Amino acid sequence: MPTTRLTLSVLAILGVATIAAQEPVADFRGLAWGTPLEEATLDGKKVDLQYYTTINNENYYYLPDDELEIGTAELQQIFYVFDEHKRFFKVVIDGKPESNEEMSFILAKRFGSPTTIRHRETKFISGWEIGSVDVLLTEWRSEDYLLQIESVADDRYENEVNSEIDDF
Repeated sequence: MPTTRLTLSVLAILGVATIAAQEPVADFRGLAWGTPLEEATLDGKKVDLQYYTTINNENYYYLPDDELEIGTAELQQIFYVFDEHKRFFKVVIDGKPESNEEMSFILAKRFGSPTTIRHRETKFISGWEIGSVDVLLTEWRSEDYLLQIESVADDRYENEVNSEIDDF
């Protein structure tokens, strides 16, 4: 009987830890998913995002004076990605090889174990699905990594617009 209680207690604690690790991801550094480009603010201040490139109707921007760290993980670049409606829906982070382990630790601490893991010849991909946000960490053999955090905010916007038509 005591073993059963101990097992149930451990399972309950693990369940609570998993639930806590799966808290929603409402924004990146205070910039909420779905925010229009012209309304982009960080810490209550309007930001001057600089255009970088467009890939598949996704517009990549960066902040010239962005803080290139998450915890102790050092980053090369952070791209704030806006959809064709100019709404923020994704962040792409290019990480430095020497901080690969730190970023893996941060993600595991924040989100728990990955929901998907894929091994390829030259890379290792870990993924998490947290509500309406997908997190994808791609680690290359060279130990540099790419972190992508993507919301379905662009899908929500299109659904709202298409649900409020008055043409017919």
